[in-house]
Amino acid sequence: GYKQHVNESGLIQMVQNDMPVADSMYQQTGTHTVERDITANAAYAVPLGKAGQVQLQYDLTSRYASSGRNNYSSSDPGQPGIAPQTTVFNKFSTTALIQKAGVFYRLRKSTADVSMGLFVQHAGQQLQQQQPTVFSAGHTYRNVVPVLSAQYYFTPAKTVQLMYMPNAALPEVSQL
Repeated sequence: GYKQHVNESGLIQMVQNDMPVADSMYQQTGTHTVERDITANAAYAVPLGKAGQVQLQYDLTSRYASSGRNNYSSSDPGQPGIAPQTTVFNKFSTTALIQKAGVFYRLRKSTADVSMGLFVQHAGQQLQQQQPTVFSAGHTYRNVVPVLSAQYYFTPAKTVQLMYMPNAALPEVSQL
């Protein structure tokens, strides 16, 4: 998937008789966020008994996200945004490689379908900050995530489904 968010705003403040009415600066701020995910997965299932099935699953996700905030000011509203206010700039990006492997058991009967399993997740995330200072950091996350799904068929048109599928999410670029 791909997401992009841009937010920009400006503020003009006036000066009268060399006295600021509110402030003497024109400021222009903006934030910019880009996120890209590429995911691939594979699954292999084998029958187990008359109604059972064992499934192995592997998911791989590569994630890139960048975010930035800038602030420019000028004393002339006719020339907005020419002097960068570097103390309120920030620009950083994260890359992550997320691997999930799981094993599931599924039992199918005429009135019910039950599946239970376990995912093991390993994710490495790298942070690169370019402004206001250059900084790099990395962290590895490991999680065990149980999965449970049950579906009961009262009639072909009436079913009840219960699912427990937690997700261990990495911090978003805006949270870092």
